[in-house]
Amino acid sequence: MGMLQKRLSCSMVCKWYDTTRDITWVREEPAFAGPLAALAAGLADVATPTFVLLGGDMPYAARAAVALSGQLSHAPHDVDAVLARTPDGRPQPLLLAGRTELARDALPPDPVGASLMSWARRLRCSAYDVDDAAAHDVDTPQDLAGPPDAPTTVEG
Repeated sequence: MGMLQKRLSCSMVCKWYDTTRDITWVREEPAFAGPLAALAAGLADVATPTFVLLGGDMPYAARAAVALSGQLSHAPHDVDAVLARTPDGRPQPLLLAGRTELARDALPPDPVGASLMSWARRLRCSAYDVDDAAAHDVDTPQDLAGPPDAPTTVEG
């Protein structure tokens, strides 16, 4: 988070927390309506031509998120987003840099419970290969140990 904030403005889609960081807090309606509803809430607040989508359960993805943003800034105009691709070749839609207006246009009328991957498939995406650490998400207590190549500290 700290690494990203140095380079980008931040909108957080989650419960509000006290912090000294300059963050705009938003929340999907209804709460826990799914990742696409959260993205829709965040995109409604974005005032820049591009944005970075970063899953809150991906503690090692900050460097990759900055790289995705850089890739998008140099991509041809027919690329709507740069999507992370895991070492085993899977797209990771929770790690993406996109063009704000085009991403908004790809949202379904009701994003509650809708598939984030279906939304990403509506975009013209360029893939960007990331390592296991960047793609690692924390779904269980065991996942907190991180992948074998994860850094020992998280910047932020």
